[in-house]
Amino acid sequence: MRWVCRLLVVGLFWVSGSLVDIVEGAMQQAPASAFECHGTWQAEGGQTLLKGAWQFVGGGQRLTFLLNPLRGQWQWQGQPIGWSELLPPLGNLPLLVVVRREDFRWSAYFRRRLIAFSFADLPPTEQVVAEGVAAQPTFAPLPFPPEGAWQLPKDWRSLMTPEGETAFVPTNLQRQQFVPLSASLGFLTDFTVTAEVRLNGGQAIGLAFNFGEEGGYVWRWRREGSEARLQLVCVERESDGRWREQVLWDEPADFSPFHWQRLQVWCSGGQIWAGLDGEVLVFCQDHRFAIGQVGLWLERGDEPLSMVRSVRGARWWCATLMASDDTPRPFPTLSGQWRLGVGVWSLQSFSDRPAIALLGEAPLPSWWVADVFWQGQEIGLLWAWRSEEEFGLLRLRPEEATKGAVEMALLWQRQGRTTLLSRERLWLQRGAPYRLAIQLTPTEIVGYLNGIPLVRAQVSPKGKVGLWAKPLMTLQRIWLVMGEPSLLPLTPERGGAVQPFVTDGWIAHEAVSLTLPAGLPVGVPQSVRLSSVPVTLQAERIAHHLSLQLSFEGKPIGATMLPMPRFLPLTLRLERRERWLLVWLGERLVLTAKMP
Repeated sequence: MRWVCRLLVVGLFWVSGSLVDIVEGAMQQAPASAFECHGTWQAEGGQTLLKGAWQFVGGGQRLTFLLNPLRGQWQWQGQPIGWSELLPPLGNLPLLVVVRREDFRWSAYFRRRLIAFSFADLPPTEQVVAEGVAAQPTFAPLPFPPEGAWQLPKDWRSLMTPEGETAFVPTNLQRQQFVPLSASLGFLTDFTVTAEVRLNGGQAIGLAFNFGEEGGYVWRWRREGSEARLQLVCVERESDGRWREQVLWDEPADFSPFHWQRLQVWCSGGQIWAGLDGEVLVFCQDHRFAIGQVGLWLERGDEPLSMVRSVRGARWWCATLMASDDTPRPFPTLSGQWRLGVGVWSLQSFSDRPAIALLGEAPLPSWWVADVFWQGQEIGLLWAWRSEEEFGLLRLRPEEATKGAVEMALLWQRQGRTTLLSRERLWLQRGAPYRLAIQLTPTEIVGYLNGIPLVRAQVSPKGKVGLWAKPLMTLQRIWLVMGEPSLLPLTPERGGAVQPFVTDGWIAHEAVSLTLPAGLPVGVPQSVRLSSVPVTLQAERIAHHLSLQLSFEGKPIGATMLPMPRFLPLTLRLERRERWLLVWLGERLVLTAKMP
């Protein structure tokens, strides 16, 4: 059977895990780059799923979603692309299949499980061709989370705390309860949400997300006996209606249940980051419930009841892929070819032209990051790509005139002319892994290598991002992440050494350290000083944060504010490498600067 369906967008709502059509006013018919489509795929004799496909066609190009009894998969030009998984038991047939497109990001779900996603920067979709057992699809606009404060349940009552603050407490509280914030939010998948909560005498309070009748995830602050804990939990409803819990992460919470805390979740494409007061504590990848409602999770305890001061949310997403047998190619190439090795991809050119693969347009601000292996060949990250005649490039290239030297440079290419914006000479380890990153803001671009900001330029980086190789790039993983602060550690585990290149082969190096003691008092600065240069590092606890400041001859040259480490004592180390200054908190690089 073959259906051809022109793109027809109508209003749809999720109700109790199924889709119900509701047509609102005049229907719109136009090519679209953001939509949701769904259909009920049939089966032979009601038992065996046959092969079927949806072909999304636009501008003379097509991307195919193929579903067979073993796997759902995206295909580009007849080849698998993006990530997919072997299908779990399908349960009752026929199957409700949902596809979402948002610009270059394509996702496929059955029920609420993510089964395949891909990145393909294609023209707006004009029609869908359904083949085999695939149903004729129905379309709906994508639900986006509202920016700002999200409405708390209307039946909650407000009260004034002893500190003179307005807070809200639940009514008719059950033993365990999921409370959706608002029916108008819909079923979301790309968002960040923050709740200001106070546990008080309650058993637990937290954020519930990707929730539905079958279950979802909970990031909660929970009392267990005489101590409190922070937990990331997957909850699933059993046949008797009770919740069965699987704890994905669990750590003690060493703060008072009568103080306010900010619980935060970032969720995108089966990836979950959860944190406290802006600091990420746990990352988890789980595809069971990749889409759903957002709300609050409460467990009844003693008086006084748990309180909520506010809930705020926003649209947020992270596009990432890692090389594996389930991900043979990350996204289409403009020139060159992909090859899959053991846990790595190779992007290779077979001509004098560089190999180029474009992901899509980057939101501003954002981070474009790749884990690469340095093999002594020209490689780079593309930014602000507007055409083959106009683009920016963060490039690593061995210097021909100086053996061992590597140039890291920000370049702008326009109509065949290359402009050097910024450069740094380095020494790198051949064959070692490096995390190459670009921070994109509306007015500036900064290039990082293993967490060290080395090159920057004042430009507008609006445009597409991608990968560039001449002739070969070997990489392990890519990320494009919305937002100004990076959720990703920019310093990889077991990354290669990064040193400034000096012609005489000797690198000035010095390191000093101080220990942050357990029970570090508030407002008492501690400092350490290098002996070879007039550089001082000062550390001071300010409320629940740690303030770090670097100064040269008494003048500030770098500063940062970090969430207070949860486990002390901890070593703070100041390291000098030629003109570079690096500050490490334990094993984590937290501050870098250059001496004047």
